[in-house]
Parts: sequence; C-alpha cells; structure tokens
Amino acid sequence: MILVKTMLGAAVSVTNTVQKPRIAVRTTLPYAGVESGGCKPLDCRFDINGDACGYFQIHYAYYIDCHKPKPGWEKCSKDYNCASRCVRAYMARYKNLSYAGTNCESYARLHNGGPSGANKQITSPPIYDSTTPYWKKVKAQGCSINS
Repeated sequence: MILVKTMLGAAVSVTNTVQKPRIAVRTTLPYAGVESGGCKPLDCRFDINGDACGYFQIHYAYYIDCHKPKPGWEKCSKDYNCASRCVRAYMARYKNLSYAGTNCESYARLHNGGPSGANKQITSPPIYDSTTPYWKKVKAQGCSINS
C-alpha cells in the first residue's frame, strides 16, 4: 500500500496488488472544481476532442475506459457519485502507464490528456505539451509535483 497526498492535502491509500487499485473519492474533488468551474453537473458541450459532460467533463471514450457504469454516459457524468467512480476506475486502469499515478501532477495529466497524458509534460518535440494548461489550474488548487 502506498500513501499519496492529494491536492487537498489528505493522504490517500492506493494499493498495488493483484486486486484492482483503489483511489479515494477525495482525489477526484479538485478535478471537478477545475472541470466544471465549481463542482457543478454541466450539460454536455463540445470541446476540442468532442462532447464532454458533467462534473468532470467526461468524454464518451473516457466513459468506455472506466467500464461504462450505469445509468449511461450522460446521466453518470452528471451524477457526482457515479462520475467519481468513473474517474477512479479510469485512474486505476491507467495508473502505471507512462508514469501516471505517481503523484498529483501525473493524475491530473492522465485525467486531462488520456492514457498517455502523464507523458505529455515533455516540452521538446515531437510530444506537444498539451496538458500543462490543465495542470496549472489543478496546481493552483494546491496540488504539487511532490504530492
């Protein structure tokens, strides 16, 4: 078991055994604040990668990757508990890919940039630093590279 400090300063246990890793609900709270401008269930709206919905601005592909919890993409994304479960499942699925899940920054970049999002912090070509604007917003809420 590893203790990870979240953006809110709370310690979170993440297990890395044969069982699926567990990521606590409080690790998702800062993302909801950044994504929906104050933790609100936003309607679906188009962004650069297609429609995104709810508290965490979940895209349909993200929803599929979090194992499609009921009651469906739009309804789940607008229900805080369901959307939080989806984010935690997504994080658990990709946490060991490309340094994801090693700290608060990598979780933020994973959430924003997809499965290789934690790797999108490299500023030299050919990888575009596409997750830095999001990381800066999450960092402003108290997250740090060392948390």
